[in-house]
Amino acid sequence: MTTTSDENDDARPRRGKRRLKIGAVALVGVTATALGVTVWQDGNAKPSTTATESARVATATVTRTDLSNAQTLNGTLGYSKAAPVKGAKPGLVTWLPAPGARVTRGHPLYKVDNVPVPVFYGSTPLYRTLSARGTTGPDVRVVADNLKRLGYDIGSQPAPGTWVTQHPAPERFPTAVLGSVAATRMGIAKVVPGQQAPQIYINQRWFTVIGILARTPLSPDIDRSVLVGWDAARTQLNFAGHPTVIYVKAREDGIDAVRDVLAPTIYPELPGMVQVSRPSDALAAERATRTTFSALFLGLAGVALLVGGIGVANTMVISVLERRKEIGLRRALGANRGQIRSQFLTESVALSCLGGLAGTVLGVLATVAYATYQGWPPVIPFAAVAGGFGGAVLIGMAAGVYPAIRASRLTPTEALATA
Repeated sequence: MTTTSDENDDARPRRGKRRLKIGAVALVGVTATALGVTVWQDGNAKPSTTATESARVATATVTRTDLSNAQTLNGTLGYSKAAPVKGAKPGLVTWLPAPGARVTRGHPLYKVDNVPVPVFYGSTPLYRTLSARGTTGPDVRVVADNLKRLGYDIGSQPAPGTWVTQHPAPERFPTAVLGSVAATRMGIAKVVPGQQAPQIYINQRWFTVIGILARTPLSPDIDRSVLVGWDAARTQLNFAGHPTVIYVKAREDGIDAVRDVLAPTIYPELPGMVQVSRPSDALAAERATRTTFSALFLGLAGVALLVGGIGVANTMVISVLERRKEIGLRRALGANRGQIRSQFLTESVALSCLGGLAGTVLGVLATVAYATYQGWPPVIPFAAVAGGFGGAVLIGMAAGVYPAIRASRLTPTEALATA
């Protein structure tokens, strides 16, 4: 039987469909046979011994509760035995701070008969009543230091030693009290009671140092002075009894009133000959002068940095103009603009570092030489040295930006053609 090509083409898909159906039926048949075999085997199998044993495992009931550990002890709660607290006078402690509280200087540590007892810092306990005028000792120093730290105005207090006016005897005998600066310059650090007191030589007379004043910021002249008694000054130093400088201490609200009557009180005949001044005014003028000088020196330093920056920029611009051939050759060999910028910026920073280092060394040497010539101890703050060097480096870096950008913008042909 002969069929055409169209018929053959139509027959091919049909044959394929038949094959697909037959294959599906065969797959289903195989699967069903496997299931049948499995079911038959499971139906004819005997009960497993392992399953029976696992079913007989013992079980326990789980109860939800809290995890805790308790312990019972026999005892009672109450106060412990009384602890004695030593104080300057007997009494009953009526108040104590809360447990863990921090008590600092000036605040009450406890109360005795409802009177607060404040905390003072020091190495000597207050073992006596300080009521008599002119009382001295280490406990007086503890009270004075704590009151000063708490903001009280206690005036000029002597370092360990005694006042020259405490007893009549020191006024007649050659004794002296040194200001803080005077004691430092003489190499006398402190006066220890009970030990050999240092001596100083004044107008061919030996004076025994019995005290050192603490620093007085409002009267720096006293810090550089040597104070002696009135009688000792007349007998030993030929003092005529007419003082040239008088220091008067007044309350803040009465300074103006005291200033108005001070000159007529001291010299009624010629009050115009008396010059009255406030230490605070002198200190304010001194501060204003220092501020002016500081501003002047800062201005000079700024001008110097500006001149240095212009010099670095000028040097780098000339270097770019003279090294065009090098720039063009590097660009032709593959260097990009960033590499050219980095090269010239690094050169400007290196130049600034060398200049800043040279200037810093010269400044330190000049300062040391002048201080040595004046007999002063040379003191050079590290912050000033580091600040000057850092400022020079920053100025050099800023000055090298424009030359570096200008060098990076040159094309290889332009740079080689103008070289």
